[in-house]
Order: sequence, then C-alpha cells, then structure tokens
Amino acid sequence: MRHIKQINFIKILIIFITLIFSSNVYSGQDLNSDEVKVLISDKTVIQKHAHKGVKIAIYFSSDGTFRHKKKGKKVKGEWHVDSEGKLCKKYKDVHEKCVAIVKVGNEWKSYFVPIHPTFPREHLFTYIKILDGNPKKL
Repeated sequence: MRHIKQINFIKILIIFITLIFSSNVYSGQDLNSDEVKVLISDKTVIQKHAHKGVKIAIYFSSDGTFRHKKKGKKVKGEWHVDSEGKLCKKYKDVHEKCVAIVKVGNEWKSYFVPIHPTFPREHLFTYIKILDGNPKKL
C-alpha cells in the first residue's frame, strides 16, 4: 500500500512540475483560422527565432504560397490554415509543419503544438513586424 501511495505522489509531482514549466513557456490565446488568415495573407512577416535569435522575412501570398531567402537563395513553399487555426507550411519534398499563432500582449508568437496535450508547447518564433504586401521583393 505504501508503494502505491509513493507512485501516486510521484505522478502528481510530475504533473505539477509540468504545469509550472508549461505555463512559463506558453501563455495567451490561440488565434482562430480567420484571424491567422487576416494576420498573414498578402503580408511579409519579419520573425525572430526564439532560440537562435536569427531574423527571417517571409512573404505569405494570398494564393497560398510563401517565399523567403535562406543563405541568399530564394525558398518557396505552400501555406494554409487548418480548421483549428494552425498555420501549416510545406516545402517541396518536406513534410508539412503546423504551428499555433498566439497573441501575447502586443506581439504574436508561433508555437509548436505537441501531439499529447500534457506536453508543453515550444515557442519557435516571435513576429517582430508584419508589413503589407511584399516590400522586400521575396
């Protein structure tokens, strides 16, 4: 009986620690599909990588394509917003990756959403600027 109580205590402790850390990683409300489309369609998003600090400009065309530069070369792919409001991007020959867009204060952030809901979300990018059209000629 004592062994079972110890296991239950450990489970509760793990859940508690996960909640503490995940609340520090993610806060805010996910944008819905219409809000994401309005935010990025026919816009250039200047975003900063959450861990590397690298900035990248991506143009999201209203036709469902996106373009940016990587190491001086133009890169393109396709984008759409799923029914849950996640922004999904697909490069040629690479699997699709989807992220939740969240407004936190006065900025937008993108988060990888894990399959299992108890795992914490991972902050990927912070949107620094959102410009109308394609002023960077991407």
